[in-house]
Amino acid sequence: MNKNVFNVKNLVTFSMLVAIQIILTRFLSVQAWNFRIGFGFVPIVFASMYLGMVPAVLIACVSDILGCFLFSPFPYMPGYTLSVGLTAVIYSLCLEKNRSQYRILLAILISQLLCSLVINSYLLTLSTGSPLLPLMQFRVLQVLINSILQYFAINAIVLLFEKRKIFHAIAN
Repeated sequence: MNKNVFNVKNLVTFSMLVAIQIILTRFLSVQAWNFRIGFGFVPIVFASMYLGMVPAVLIACVSDILGCFLFSPFPYMPGYTLSVGLTAVIYSLCLEKNRSQYRILLAILISQLLCSLVINSYLLTLSTGSPLLPLMQFRVLQVLINSILQYFAINAIVLLFEKRKIFHAIAN
């Protein structure tokens, strides 16, 4: 990535990833009040791997805030934005330099267990008044399904953009 993070080319790239994130998360996922299964993580993973930690966190947080204010029936809760920002940090730390199978699994497990299962379940408890342990038991299925989806999607991203060198063609 360029030294100047906020040049026009990068801002356009960030904006596209924010738009894709909102569409994948808000419209192309299976969701109910206490769980969401889908591919909304893909732009964050892409940004974490290829653009760096700061752009990934910005994309994750901006898309969460915009998506909430524009399309969510629920009130904005900053904890979810912090959770998605932490998810971007985890992916960046684990996958920015090394994309081995071990690192991919580590990133998925940490982000799903810490952010989705623990933090988001706690935030749902705060916002809805539901008891934490039964809610976490129900959300284990979501974590399992999302972990499997993320594993295959991240491997597909690595295959397409690194092994097939598509990213180099797009970036130049």
